[in-house]
Amino acid sequence: MERKKSKHSISFPPNLDMSKFLGSKDDRDPGTSRNCEEDIYELRGVLLHKGASAYHGHYEAQVYDAE
Repeated sequence: MERKKSKHSISFPPNLDMSKFLGSKDDRDPGTSRNCEEDIYELRGVLLHKGASAYHGHYEAQVYDAE
């Protein structure tokens, strides 16, 4: 239970398929009518932490603007 700041670069694809994190369709509530397309998200922003450690610093949001 300690905080550590990773200084490694992390990249994400522009489209995120989250289905592997949400479980299989068999595991879901039978009353829901979800399909696989609902588990795919288009990346629109990133939240960055800028600071020397996990205890100090500032957060910066970078958001996609279509215009």
